[in-house]
Order: sequence, then structure tokens, then C-alpha cells
Amino acid sequence: MFKTMKQLFTPTNKDLRHRIYFTFLVLAIFIIGCSIRVPGTENVSNNLGFLELLNSMGGGAFKKFSIFALGVMPYITASIIMQLLEMDIFP
Repeated sequence: MFKTMKQLFTPTNKDLRHRIYFTFLVLAIFIIGCSIRVPGTENVSNNLGFLELLNSMGGGAFKKFSIFALGVMPYITASIIMQLLEMDIFP
């Protein structure tokens, strides 16, 4: 096992090494993003049944109500609003 790990850091496996570093970077960004709370929210009560179910499937991100728990919905909503505002509907 250590021989295989030692071969990862040889100059011939440069691409594989970069992929491993990228994977660790993405995991670190995800962990940091799950710990940042959404501004203006209070602590969510722990005795909510459905929220506990979502929390168990979401890896604890819903209990903290973190930024990554929101998903892509705010981005999609903002892009739809921006596209509507770019049209000449409103004077």
C-alpha cells in the first residue's frame, strides 16, 4: 500500500496527482460551504419530523441551514428575474 502511495508522487503521475488535489479542494470547499449559515436565519428547531428526515439525507446541512442546503434554486430564480428585466416589458 505504501509503495502504491509512493508511486503517486513520482513525476510520471502528474495528472493523477492533480486530480487527487482537485478532489480534496472540492471536498474542502463543500465542507466550508456547509458550515456557513444563511444570513438572517434563526436556529431551526430540532423536533420537526420532516426536517429531521431531510437533515439525515442532506448530511446535516439542513440543521445548520447552510448556503449549500439551498441548492441551485436561488441562482435559477435570479437568472429568470434578470431575463425578465432585460426584456422591454417594464418601462
